[in-house]
Amino acid sequence: MFGLPPLLSVLGRLGREVPGHRPWPRFIVDRAHWEALLEEMAGADWAVLGVWGERPHTVHLALREEMSGDIGVVSFDAPNGHYPAVSPLRPAAIRLERTLHDLFGLIPDGLEDRRPWLDHGNWNQRAPLSEHPAVPLQR
Repeated sequence: MFGLPPLLSVLGRLGREVPGHRPWPRFIVDRAHWEALLEEMAGADWAVLGVWGERPHTVHLALREEMSGDIGVVSFDAPNGHYPAVSPLRPAAIRLERTLHDLFGLIPDGLEDRRPWLDHGNWNQRAPLSEHPAVPLQR
């Protein structure tokens, strides 16, 4: 969109760049800056390339600015296991967020569809990639 700052400029303003991260720049943000990023996304032409997790409780978001083709990665540490959902702004992220919940136990606040995406009760653990996988209740 005309007049909006480029993706990498916004990420640089909101986060701390990880030196030497390749192939795309990566920025670490806190909760307030993750929320500010979501506000920026509401008016920007940025595509979600991916949402994924990492132990112990980190959420990563890869974005691509359509006009320039720039790509940036944003990382948010969610020590309480919750993070503001991306899917209300970019519905295509909903399955990725449901996957994060199934695999890592991370909870996307604002996610409208909370059904499991991968875990349908047949695994011997809940959130198997989390720091503390849980044994499911016996049926």
